[in-house]
Amino acid sequence: MDFVTLNNGIKMPIIGYGTFQTPLKATADAVSQAIAAGYRSFDTAQVYGNEAGVGSAIQASGIDRSEFFITSKTQTRGYTETSQGLDASLQRLGTDYFDMLIIHWPTKESLETYRALEDGVKAGKIRAIGVSNFNGQQLKDLVKASDTVPAVDQIETHLFWQQQKMSPILQELGIVHEAWAPLAESQGVNNDEIA
Repeated sequence: MDFVTLNNGIKMPIIGYGTFQTPLKATADAVSQAIAAGYRSFDTAQVYGNEAGVGSAIQASGIDRSEFFITSKTQTRGYTETSQGLDASLQRLGTDYFDMLIIHWPTKESLETYRALEDGVKAGKIRAIGVSNFNGQQLKDLVKASDTVPAVDQIETHLFWQQQKMSPILQELGIVHEAWAPLAESQGVNNDEIA
């Protein structure tokens, strides 16, 4: 497995298994099959409702927790709700830390939400923090007002939407450009002829 080094020195596998729209009853089995295929990086989110299935498969694998890179996304607003959501997510996953926790979507309370993530790092509950779906100005505002530069911005990126404006901003800020929907969510990538 190849890795990318985040801006805090932590290494993250460059390929991960996303669990968006994975049915709750199928999550543990799907993640177990992915583990058997060699995946060690898994992406879930509070709003997906499948954190428990991801955690169950990882625990059942017999592989040490330190071999996995687990990312979840908070859908909370503000400091208190985010802190409580962090602890609830850890309990659902059956682990005492996240490798990465990111803000799922920007809101008016993003700065306070992010401060809760920063405190989660200080408490040893999170190894790296980041954001998802933030545009360039939202990122710059967050970086200016925070103590920690996000490790990633997870944004939709694929053949049909290459994020040519965002990529240079992320490079300038030292933030990893992490793609979601890299196969374009069935927009024809798999069916197109490759010349």
